[in-house]
Amino acid sequence: MSEAVTVTAPRWSGGWELEIDENHHTQVARLDRARQQVVDYLDTVDEDTDHSDWTITVIPEVASSTGSTRARRPPTAPGPQEEAATAWREAALALRAEGLSVADAATIMGVSRGPHLPAHRLSRRRAEPRPQKGGRVRGRIRAPHGRLR
Repeated sequence: MSEAVTVTAPRWSGGWELEIDENHHTQVARLDRARQQVVDYLDTVDEDTDHSDWTITVIPEVASSTGSTRARRPPTAPGPQEEAATAWREAALALRAEGLSVADAATIMGVSRGPHLPAHRLSRRRAEPRPQKGGRVRGRIRAPHGRLR
């Protein structure tokens, strides 16, 4: 039998507090892991019940007014689509300005956080060498196998 639970999630310095009810709380570092954390907590409290198929709604408590952002999708007409895209960008910026991580902001907005590179790969990325006056290129170009040409 599938049940439904609504969980409020206020932020704190270590992540999110998940308030299931007055007497049941747990915590999670990233909001995208909140549902599984609630399931795990409920499984610990009530071992005889399988909570994996329960409907768990997590409502994050943030100052930005993005509650209805998840339900709206950009329309197809060019004018309204641009307005909607602008509204989405502003909502994302507002969440980030509150100090939320990219992953948490994306979870609240109901979108993926997008492609990213691990930090160790970012440090290896190099911008294309810029030409100096006279058409010469500064710097060395790395060959794909790592040796200098």
